Amino acid sequence: MDSIAKKERNFSVDTLRGLACILLILCHVIGVNAFNGLKIEEGFLRQITDFLAYIRMPLFTFLSGYIYAYRPFNGEFKEFISGKATRLIIPMFVAGTSYALMHSITSGVEYRWLYLHICPVNLYWFVESLFLIFMFISILESIRLLDNKISFSFLFIIFSTLYILDLKLKHNFFSINGAIYLLPYFMAGLACYRFKLKLPKLYLAVLLSVSTYALLGVLDIFEKEDTKSIIGLIIGLLACYSLLKSGWKNKFLSYIGHYSFSIYLYHIFFTVLSKKVLNALSIDNTLLLITSGVIIGISLPIIIEKLVSRNKYSHFLALGVWKNKVKNKEVNFDCKSKAI
Repeated sequence: MDSIAKKERNFSVDTLRGLACILLILCHVIGVNAFNGLKIEEGFLRQITDFLAYIRMPLFTFLSGYIYAYRPFNGEFKEFISGKATRLIIPMFVAGTSYALMHSITSGVEYRWLYLHICPVNLYWFVESLFLIFMFISILESIRLLDNKISFSFLFIIFSTLYILDLKLKHNFFSINGAIYLLPYFMAGLACYRFKLKLPKLYLAVLLSVSTYALLGVLDIFEKEDTKSIIGLIIGLLACYSLLKSGWKNKFLSYIGHYSFSIYLYHIFFTVLSKKVLNALSIDNTLLLITSGVIIGISLPIIIEKLVSRNKYSHFLALGVWKNKVKNKEVNFDCKSKAI
């Protein structure tokens, strides 16, 4: 692929990463369920948030797999593992530990500090799961099981089966259960780039049908389908594929997408702060709470990245990259794997 094509593709992918960031922050502001965020139990906001669960984390992971395919494992385990550990684990440790400290002080939540991050902390499970996926993928790459469509498809079926069975290990060390959940989406993103995957246009009808069925479940007309079900898997895979193939490009979303790792790591601090400040001012307007949370959750992590980038040590701790290695802010493929 020539440089022009790469820039075009990055613009489109960054647009989707920006979309994924907004969907994620909306979810955390509104609440993953009725017990957190704005603690909304029912109504349109609760229903749309529940429905988008079929797409949010799958999209982050799908894009991670797609971008990984640009610069896949090259046979050097030490280099690959150390690179991913630096890029993912160090900033996860900094942000996750800071969040645990803040949470314990402000909310009185007790953490098992000795096992912090061995057992994942809140939203940082995703980073740990993604790291495990990279390690596993590197092994599969080394024995060339991902080189051809036949062995790749066989493995994809196995991983999808584990996903649908929703097998959960008793001890979720380093979010291994999350890795099992995300793996089919990472593989799908990888396949789209590596094999130039093209589905027949019938997939749009399938996506519409299963999405309608799932939506009816969210509306309590049918039994609600879990995200870790065959319906959930089909929606996640086809929605991600459809968004990628749309070639959608948006400058605003692309700008947000460029900072997606910072936004993912640090937005939770500012969405919580936004809610506390507005509550202290006796402001309880739902629309204002959501708008404020989303704007602050996006803008302040971007500002944080710009500030820490002034010093190579702070940049390394906060984002896992030595500043002198960041040569081109627009084309930074490792950032794609932070997802999401």
